Amino acid sequence: LNLDSLRDRVSVTQFKLDEVKNFYFKYKNLEYKFKKEKDRWALDQPLAEGETFNSVEVDKVVNRIHDLEISEFIDKKRVDQFKGDQMIILKSASGNLVYQLNWGPSFKMKKKFDSEKDYEYARTQVASSIFAIEKNKIDDLGLEKVVVKK
Repeated sequence: LNLDSLRDRVSVTQFKLDEVKNFYFKYKNLEYKFKKEKDRWALDQPLAEGETFNSVEVDKVVNRIHDLEISEFIDKKRVDQFKGDQMIILKSASGNLVYQLNWGPSFKMKKKFDSEKDYEYARTQVASSIFAIEKNKIDDLGLEKVVVKK
């Protein structure tokens, strides 16, 4: 055991799910805004030709975001590597910030008795500290499944 294994991995990534009424993300070459109207998500911009949108998929993504946890804590010497050009912003109906996650770029890290893994530098609005989330956890959010090109 080390001290990092005892550190809190959830408080900086938690938010009140029922307050989320607006959802924006910028991921890879995708950028979309959504608004929750009653119990369904609506795209807050016109779809491009050949694109389809799935409101249920947005709910799934927001729930996966809610379940994110810090994967690893970053050595202070590496903090300046954080760029945070990819993001998720969740707001309330009144426009108040509920949650913001910025991440990027990717990097590789090997733990003592583990194989090398891909991570993303990340930060939330809750604290200024930079941490790491496994790249596959970001990919598994399903942001690319919300709007699909036919």
